[in-house]
Amino acid sequence: MTDALKEARSKKTPSARLLGLSRHADEKVQLAVARNPNAPVDALESLSGHGKFTILKAVVAHDRVTPAILERLSAHQHWTVANAVAHNERAGAKVLERLARHPNVRVRETVVYNPKTTPRILQILAGDRASDIRADVAFQRHCPLPALERLASDPEATVRGAVVRNPHLPREHLRALALDGDASVRARTVQALSERGEHDLLHELAHDPDERVRMEISFLPDWNPALHDRLLEDPSERVRIAVALRDHLPDAATLVLARDPSNAVRTYLAAERDALPEAVLEVLVDDPKPKVRAGLAVAKQHPSSPWVFERLAQDANNAVRRQVAQNHRAPRATLEGLTLDANKAVAASARASLRFLDRYSL
Repeated sequence: MTDALKEARSKKTPSARLLGLSRHADEKVQLAVARNPNAPVDALESLSGHGKFTILKAVVAHDRVTPAILERLSAHQHWTVANAVAHNERAGAKVLERLARHPNVRVRETVVYNPKTTPRILQILAGDRASDIRADVAFQRHCPLPALERLASDPEATVRGAVVRNPHLPREHLRALALDGDASVRARTVQALSERGEHDLLHELAHDPDERVRMEISFLPDWNPALHDRLLEDPSERVRIAVALRDHLPDAATLVLARDPSNAVRTYLAAERDALPEAVLEVLVDDPKPKVRAGLAVAKQHPSSPWVFERLAQDANNAVRRQVAQNHRAPRATLEGLTLDANKAVAASARASLRFLDRYSL
């Protein structure tokens, strides 16, 4: 490393010396000056006329960069420099408005997310030719009402789906979007409708012909019998699986799913849910499908009742017994019994689990 580069990087180097180094022939030295937090404004002014993008972006990112430098560099021909300016909160409204019309979509996207972007600029970007930009605008909480209303009738479903997540969208527009011709938009309205207490539309969407909409109903955190009970017998297996995997599931609903005609639903219920009710365990432990029974033996934070492990340890299916043998949370007596299993893989798994318990004293 040259002495000049060391000086340019040092925070102890005087401002006058940094100004001189900003005109050094070595671009590495110039870049180091641009990145030095103590670089004077005069040095940044000098470097702002540089032709190397990395140096210009370092100047833009500097804490001492002036609005005048940012305005000048916002017109730079290379989009990465303009994008760096669009990212800077010191860029004024005039500069950001200019960049909101930049030919590069990534620059315009950066403007959307600049905290200093004004409602007026968002109004401009709401008419952007790129649907991704319009969707980004729809998410902004300070998006002006005229822009939200315009985006609510956007020709692109992704944009209409984005605008429903804005808490300032007027009620009448949200309700209209809940009946949108595109199922993906209707699905996006479910959470917002729930938060705003629009129960009549939620009941209607619980009968929606598209499973994506009904899936969103199943994800609502609070169990609502009027909405969720019918999903227990939904024609879509995927919807019933989503219900089975909910954080909160009433015991009565769990019991219905334990008798579901789909092997996949019962398997997810057995393998993924903790602390299943006793009545549900009694159904699943005798399930005709070994994969479901094996699911009860999967290691969980809250293991099944000891009697379940004991019953499964006597199962006729080798895979079920082996799943019990591999579970370190199974009762020790059950594991010891499985060390004598006629199936070598089961017996070996039980011995391995016991060694693990002895070693870690679980």
